[in-house]
Amino acid sequence: MIKKTLTSIVFIFIFVFSCLSTYGQDTQKPQLFFVEDFVLKPSEIENFQETIKQFLNLFEEHNFKYPVNSYITSDFHMYFTFPLQGMSDVEKIFAEVDVLAEKVGIPKWSELHDAEFQATESYQFGLYYLRPDLSYIPENPRLSPEESVFLEWEFMYIKPGMDMKAEEIWKEWVELYKKKGITDPYYCWVGFIGPELPLYIFTFFGKDHVDIHEANAAIVEKIGDEGDALYEKTMNLIKKTEHKSGNVLQDLTYTPEKD
Repeated sequence: MIKKTLTSIVFIFIFVFSCLSTYGQDTQKPQLFFVEDFVLKPSEIENFQETIKQFLNLFEEHNFKYPVNSYITSDFHMYFTFPLQGMSDVEKIFAEVDVLAEKVGIPKWSELHDAEFQATESYQFGLYYLRPDLSYIPENPRLSPEESVFLEWEFMYIKPGMDMKAEEIWKEWVELYKKKGITDPYYCWVGFIGPELPLYIFTFFGKDHVDIHEANAAIVEKIGDEGDALYEKTMNLIKKTEHKSGNVLQDLTYTPEKD
């Protein structure tokens, strides 16, 4: 997936908490991720996914050291996330891929990359932090991890210089959800290097499109006027928003064996 110079945790609940316990001792500590974002040709999505399966099979065969989780959205983006201990892990991932390419053989590796990029319109890489302190994680979620297969992402681009005020408001949202006993979790991700900044991304979960929207309607009713007032405060800091929906790709995840 990463060019030569550059899963199985199935659901994001399991993936996130495994990463936090593995890569950071404090579950409130921000967790760094390396993210690949591929924009796919609609007619080539199946071919792209088949190529990725072959890459992941090679990861498993040669015990690639970094876990990978995969997502696809309705606007033909496919995302791959790699949890990191720190910035130096980015270089280590590229080095690990170089070693893997040598083991597999450059002709085979190049063949897979040719197939991958034949299906690709464009791609970009970035670094993001998962922020548990800005996320809402109830003790007893409405859905189990096995049910939480549909995702919605809200991309919120903040006016420059408003980061700290935004984070104060995100914490107010967490407290409001706690106060109202909301049982649907959400996660907050913060753009660090790569995307247009400042950027906060909120991830929500459901069984499917209908379930997640019914749950959202129930939340809006439950938080009532307090939610309306907080929403108005939020929008005063927003430059623009973007909405995406999609799924965890259960068969395109990879988890290395423990040493």
